[in-house]
Parts: sequence; C-alpha cells; structure tokens
Amino acid sequence: ELCRLEAYVPRREWLFFLISFLRTATSMWLLAHLRITVLVRDYLQAACEERGGASEQELVEAMRNRYQGLLHPTSTPSREVFEHVEEYMRARVELRLLVGQLDERHPEEFTSGETNKKLTLDSSGSDRVALRQLLLLGQNADWMDMCGGNSIRKWLVREAEKWPAWSSPRTRGQGKNIDEFLRVLYRSAEDDSGSGLLIRHSGATAAIVPGHRLLQLFAFLANRRKSRTAGVRNRGKLVLRDIEAHLFDYGIDFRSSSFGRPLLMDKLLEAGLLVGSPDAGESAEVLDTVGNRLE
Repeated sequence: ELCRLEAYVPRREWLFFLISFLRTATSMWLLAHLRITVLVRDYLQAACEERGGASEQELVEAMRNRYQGLLHPTSTPSREVFEHVEEYMRARVELRLLVGQLDERHPEEFTSGETNKKLTLDSSGSDRVALRQLLLLGQNADWMDMCGGNSIRKWLVREAEKWPAWSSPRTRGQGKNIDEFLRVLYRSAEDDSGSGLLIRHSGATAAIVPGHRLLQLFAFLANRRKSRTAGVRNRGKLVLRDIEAHLFDYGIDFRSSSFGRPLLMDKLLEAGLLVGSPDAGESAEVLDTVGNRLE
C-alpha cells in the first residue's frame, strides 16, 4: 500500500510516511521477537519447578500472540518499553543457565556429533530439540541436587547476577544495541507533526503518544484493510475502533486502559482526523486524508 501511494503524494511527504512505518513496524517486531526468549524462560522455569507443563497448543498460541499488548498508553510516563529490553536480557542469561545445567547432564540431547542442535517450537529431527522435549527434560531433572539445595529461583538469581548483561541489561551487550535501536520511536515533545511514537522524559521513562503523521499513516492503513474485507460490499466509514484494532495488531494497545481511548481521540482531534463526535466512542468517524488522494 505504501509503494502504491508513492505515485499520488509528493515525494518528501511519502518519505515521511515510509519513515513512520519503518520506525513503528521494525521496533514493534523487535519487541515481539524479544518476547520469545522471555516466554521460553518462563515455561522452562515453570517446568523445572513442577508448576505444570504447557501443552503444544498452548506453546504455539503463546508464540503466535507474542506481539499483543507490548505497549500501553498511560496518564504518566512509564518504563514499559525499557522493561521489555531489561526482561529480555535477564531472561536470556537465566535461560542459558537453565539449559547449561541440563546440557551438563544430558549432552546427547543438545548436540548431534559436534554440532549443537537447534531449539524449535513444534518440529523434530536429529539436529533439533523441540521445546516440549526441553520442558520434559527440565521437569524430570533433579534440581534440588543441581541447585545445591536452594530453590531454582534463588539459585538462578545468585548465578545470573554474576553476569553484567543481567545486572546492567541496557548498558551491556545486546541490551545496549537494542536500547539504541529503539530510539527511532522517539520524537520531540515540541514537534507533534513527527512520525514517532514515544516522547522521552527525564530519567528512564517515556510517554506513549503517537505523532500526527503516524496517526495519518495508521488511518490510511486501517482504511485500506477495511476496503479489502472479503464479502462486504459496503464497508462503511472509517471509525475509531478500526484505528484501535490496527494499532493493536502492531502491539500498541489503546483499548485495555481507561486512558488509552481518550488520548487517541485527543491526538486525532489535534491532527484534524477525528470528524465524528467524541461522544460516539468507538464509532466516532475518522478521516483518511491520505486515502482520499487515491480516490
């Protein structure tokens, strides 16, 4: 849709829309990708502590929905985006420690000849370890002996805090690189015509406030998706719930908090995109200024 749009808008304006899309799409993809490691750590630790095993369907669903609810607008600046990086880096270290303990006792499960096997979600083979198989290994291990009589969590923390990536997750290793990458989401608090999503505040906090150009882009993309809906001839006007749904699919959740929808309405109103009455709630009409040019 963006490539098609290039022929209908000035090149400079089109570049701003492209930048806005790339900033948001790549950053949210990265945050969703980080969550995979966190999920695997959580499931493996639960299995090791014998808190119940997850079915293959549950594992698949968790991975499939890893993008949901990554960012939530709040009435005050939050650390949510930074916490994703910190949680990933700590989960990365803890997962390595757990797997390392299992590898010491069952090396044949993790290597094929001289090659390390790959961890997979639902496929098996001589060069792969399925996640369900890893969880069973953790569940059947003698962790009381492996942890020196300590609980698994206590042992994990004591071992993990020796790693700089665990104690200073956003300033060491990949955490520093990820933190720098996510700066593309920032925009100036004085310039609300930009394409960013976050406003950086003092300290390690940021407010989740979409810029006007970003909202223009999402109104356009949401309207294009609505026009492609199969089996519906008259699909109606673009409304607020369409924008919320499209943002939700990128991991930006304006629907679950009482602050999210009013904030989104205010920013759409400032941008001149909310043409319906705010009293209409999710049915308030939104203007697709970009799509109108195609017509």
